[in-house]
Amino acid sequence: MGMAKSSSAGRLCKIVFFCFVALLAIILATALAWTLLRDAKLSPEFPEFRVDLVAVSPCPLTATSSSDYLTATWDLTLVAINPNRKLDFYYENLQADIFYGDVDDKESDSNLKLGTAPLPPIYVSKMNQITLDFSVVMARSYVGTDTANDIIISSSSSSTSPSCYGSGSLWLKLLGFFRYNTTLFGLDASQLTRFSCDLFPPNGTAGQSRACRGFYRGHRCYC
Repeated sequence: MGMAKSSSAGRLCKIVFFCFVALLAIILATALAWTLLRDAKLSPEFPEFRVDLVAVSPCPLTATSSSDYLTATWDLTLVAINPNRKLDFYYENLQADIFYGDVDDKESDSNLKLGTAPLPPIYVSKMNQITLDFSVVMARSYVGTDTANDIIISSSSSSTSPSCYGSGSLWLKLLGFFRYNTTLFGLDASQLTRFSCDLFPPNGTAGQSRACRGFYRGHRCYC
């Protein structure tokens, strides 16, 4: 009888011991996985953008038909930078808009959109950068006399000057989804990002780049 009790107690101790070891292993594995995810995936650095070149044509700008309408094409060179050491990023559904108005209040209703251009998806490997050339076109758009005069006066440099680009009240807005993979679990997550890029002072030659600033971000998870 005593031996039976001793045997049962021994088996119970073994079960408890194995359960404790298994629980400890699960905790350690979870902690390790979380550390890897946190360091490499769940806390990515956001992409960085800068405008390397801005030029407008015709130069100088002129009003079309009346002083209220303008036609112009902005040619821009955008640099996308990936600051992450362990993470490639994808930027998709990217749109570029040129606005005239309050450069300090990007969400102001008084800002006037002059033109828009959809951009191709961007892929940038870790610690790398790419360059994207594109154009934003404004075709005989109504802007009002005061705005037209401001933009025309600001672009009235010599027609041969490469720095003719428009007005000091112009800025570029970049809107799109920054997507990254949370591998280990094979999940995709994305961040809706907005960046603003001031298009002044005159910036017509490469190397006089201006960094873009994020001014609003939202979150979306595909999962």
